Amino acid sequence: MTDPNDNVAYECKFCRKPGVITLEGEFSNRIKKLLSLACCNRCGDFFVAKRNMEDRIKEIALSLYTARLTKTAQLQDIVGLAREKLNKLTHAYAELVCRYWRITTVWEPDFIEQIFDHPRMSLQICGQYFKMAGQLVKQKQTS
Repeated sequence: MTDPNDNVAYECKFCRKPGVITLEGEFSNRIKKLLSLACCNRCGDFFVAKRNMEDRIKEIALSLYTARLTKTAQLQDIVGLAREKLNKLTHAYAELVCRYWRITTVWEPDFIEQIFDHPRMSLQICGQYFKMAGQLVKQKQTS
């Protein structure tokens, strides 16, 4: 029988850094099976913040898409407000992602334009930005 307060080593699912989890209680054996899904606090906090920000970007993009479909009288106001909000959110998203990858923040106005051109693809556009930042890190490591 195992000690009810086991310290178990794991590897972060995202950054592959080693860590230790203290398992307590009668379900510790069952929890050990989930260790392959464990992540460090840094990665966990980042991915929660990233998902929340992507949800906010998606919400604005879909409201823009809906406004364009319904051709409301306030379309210009909605477009202006959406552009202003997306400007702030994409800057914050770029800062969050670049801080995670530990690189200088890279933001282009094209980020907003892509979302404006394809509002239903906002999550994919954010995902592409995340991958692009990761590729920059790999390029720096190899050069």
